[in-house]
Amino acid sequence: MSYLSGAGSLGDPYIIHNKTALLQWLTSDFSSATKYATLVVDIDLAGSSVGNTDWRGTLEGNGFAIKNAAFTSFKSIYCTIKKLNFVNPIVTSPGEALGLYSGSVLEDIYITGGTSGKKFIYNAGGIVRRLVSNSPLLLYGNANSYAASCYFLAGAPSTPTAGTNLISSPTPFLPSNYPALTAESNTWVVDGGSIPRLKVQDVTLLRQGYIVKGAVKVGGVKKSRFVRALSAVDFYRISDGIASADGVFMLRCGYYSDVVMVAIYEPYGELPLINKGYVLGDIIHPVTPNGFRYLCTKAGNSGATLPPEPWSTSAALTIGAAIFTPDPVYQPQLHGPIKPVLVDLITGQPV
Repeated sequence: MSYLSGAGSLGDPYIIHNKTALLQWLTSDFSSATKYATLVVDIDLAGSSVGNTDWRGTLEGNGFAIKNAAFTSFKSIYCTIKKLNFVNPIVTSPGEALGLYSGSVLEDIYITGGTSGKKFIYNAGGIVRRLVSNSPLLLYGNANSYAASCYFLAGAPSTPTAGTNLISSPTPFLPSNYPALTAESNTWVVDGGSIPRLKVQDVTLLRQGYIVKGAVKVGGVKKSRFVRALSAVDFYRISDGIASADGVFMLRCGYYSDVVMVAIYEPYGELPLINKGYVLGDIIHPVTPNGFRYLCTKAGNSGATLPPEPWSTSAALTIGAAIFTPDPVYQPQLHGPIKPVLVDLITGQPV
């Protein structure tokens, strides 16, 4: 997965921190109404299309910008998007770029740049509130489909029947023109000297966290093994990971900053069963320990009988249609206490 972290839930959203993660969200995961994501940096999508997947999830922009997003076909959206800058959206489709349908919500949106005469939003039943458009892109909508808190400063907003059109105003920046935005002082900057703009929200808690890093060796040789961070106080499990082929690992501890113990081990697996379908990566072990576990390297059903013990520790083990490769089990290790370090999770640098 390309996200910095998160499970895609309301309480633990995907953290979008680069172009790859944003494209994954816009072209794939945004199609699920139950998925949530949050943006923690400005991202330039120049050279990439946002695809034609309908949007149904929730995207929290935190005041950051999506720049140069190319809309090459009409996109139906049933989603919620909040606190987001659309900078120079590129609309090449013959019709509208975004079709807002029932259930969609755009809230605290800023649009700037774009191609004159192209249609960016057609509102067919969604909710649009606290939107500022300083773009020549056209905005269409059914009767009263834009809230009174929408403001248009450049180009031709076309047919929104609600909102305030300030295109011809001699004093377009007066704070009194934007009562809805002035009331949202934690989200909008309304200074009277320039067009209102979104404030970038504090996302420190989303992009920082404590980590423990290290390298695993067995007999002086670097090895990939399972690693687990445990509280040094009560051995509560904090996080799990797998060291890479060169033995290097990094365990994220979230905002747990007390000292930890790091356990290093191999899962021992389970006893084999008859008539069971095994898949690649499944692990079994013999009834009588022999210092090895057995990794499934060819999927298949184990059949009606099991091979007698002792099992070979140098040759593949065949059980029915499944094949298992012996892998030595090394002594578990426990290191610590170790003090986690607070880092920027995007750059990897200490804070």
